[in-house]
Amino acid sequence: MFNLRNELIRLAHSQPKFRKDLLSLLSDTKTASNEMSLRSAIIRLAYQKSDMRDVLIPLAKEAGLMDKLKDMIFKNKETGKDNKFTSLPADQQKEIREKAKEEIEEKEEKSEKKEEKKEEKSEGKKEEKAPEGTTERARPDISNPSDLSDEDLDTAIKSMQKDLDDVRGQLHLIHQGRGYPQAQQEFEKMEKEMSDKMKPLTDELGERDKKKQEKAEEEKKKKEEEAKKKQEEAAAKEKARRDSLTPEERKKEDDEKEAKKKRDQENARMMEEYYMNQWTGRAASDSELRGKVIRLAHSNPKIRKDILPLLTKESASTQSHADVTTIWFKQFSNDMKNYRPSVKIIETTNYYVRFMANGKVWVFEMDGALKLWLKGSVIDKWSPNANPSQIIRTIFDEHIN
Repeated sequence: MFNLRNELIRLAHSQPKFRKDLLSLLSDTKTASNEMSLRSAIIRLAYQKSDMRDVLIPLAKEAGLMDKLKDMIFKNKETGKDNKFTSLPADQQKEIREKAKEEIEEKEEKSEKKEEKKEEKSEGKKEEKAPEGTTERARPDISNPSDLSDEDLDTAIKSMQKDLDDVRGQLHLIHQGRGYPQAQQEFEKMEKEMSDKMKPLTDELGERDKKKQEKAEEEKKKKEEEAKKKQEEAAAKEKARRDSLTPEERKKEDDEKEAKKKRDQENARMMEEYYMNQWTGRAASDSELRGKVIRLAHSNPKIRKDILPLLTKESASTQSHADVTTIWFKQFSNDMKNYRPSVKIIETTNYYVRFMANGKVWVFEMDGALKLWLKGSVIDKWSPNANPSQIIRTIFDEHIN
């Protein structure tokens, strides 16, 4: 599938004399993060530098054409069904693309000229000083990370990370015997330059996260002290109430508490057994266990909505397994946020959670075992039966700090 960012990188390395100008388009955090803006920037550069038009205009046209075609519906010649362009066989995609090029070339050129004029006009307004009293926002200067807002810093890091991922993707292809071997040294050089350029930003983010963490710890400590005070007050009231009871009343109350404690322990053990059967992909087919879980759902309305979906006929299927693991990873994400409030949860699925801490992106996943990843390397791993709270303490206290 056509990807404008990747095509621009390839073009930069096949045209050394234009490389600096082409790569500058990817270094702009606002332009590089949006394919439409990137295409407009390419058109603008082509009209600013006439010697680059022969290589840039075809690229811009191809990007415009693919943008138009990607959501269009065509009849699949093999199946006779209506499909999106991106779902058609490669040879049919090529045929449609070539035909569309001939039909819309003239219209596309006119559209690009109009767009280029609009962009130049807009760019001219941005360069003018904002009138007094307006709220126009200046483009962030990433050379001074400490001056950036949290939003601009986060946007800059994400955009630069995309560029870095593109370069690493090209290196990965080269290492697999594909891609452009002659450009390996250039890609490696780009990777180092991008990493060096991004480091001050991630360092700044790490410092801010550290300060947020310290503040969160202070607030947590304050809340714990308040909770402790309330517990002490509640304990004092409870003691006064117990002292007012007769010995017979106290014994009856103690017996009821002990009976409830045993019931709760048995319920917890039973649900742990049921969830572990689902977690490991084994069907919870034991009718007695299933009956107990149904009774537990009936007697506990608060947890009924989470238990009942697991008791359908499809409970032993892959879908049910995904449901269970999704609940597990969502709870794990919440526990991480409670333990370290400054952590940013990026994505949670039924088999992994991706999060940012101290300016680095980490992945915690289930793949045979529970594993913690950083930059493509396994940092630590645990048994699926390991205690989640202990895992979280190990992740943050030993690995992230």
